[in-house]
Amino acid sequence: MADLLDDVPQRALAIYAHPDDPDISCGGTLAKWARAGSQIHVVVCAAGDKGSTDPEADRDEIVARRADEARQAAAILKVVEVHLLGRPDGEFDNDLALREELVTLMYCQPTGPASAASGNVCPFACHTGRSS
Repeated sequence: MADLLDDVPQRALAIYAHPDDPDISCGGTLAKWARAGSQIHVVVCAAGDKGSTDPEADRDEIVARRADEARQAAAILKVVEVHLLGRPDGEFDNDLALREELVTLMYCQPTGPASAASGNVCPFACHTGRSS
């Protein structure tokens, strides 16, 4: 068990539905890993557009606020990048388009000059390699 708690990955990609999910569910772990040298990326699938109980609230303002909050939290946690997919809250499915986007983010994050060329090929490979 100690290895699991002490191991620090070189890179990690945390994938969540809502803008506040990463920091609430695993913020401490992400911060610990980042401070130990991990390259941490966070993916947020939903735009956070339903993040208000006020029926008169402007959805664009809510989305902008949630994106800003996610970026601020990521900065505190020392996350390298937040990938905001912007899908409507509660209205997206585990479909091929979402899976392609996630696979591209998982496998196509260049880490240096040698991998930059392969990173440029990845989106094309992920797209053309899918089964119909």
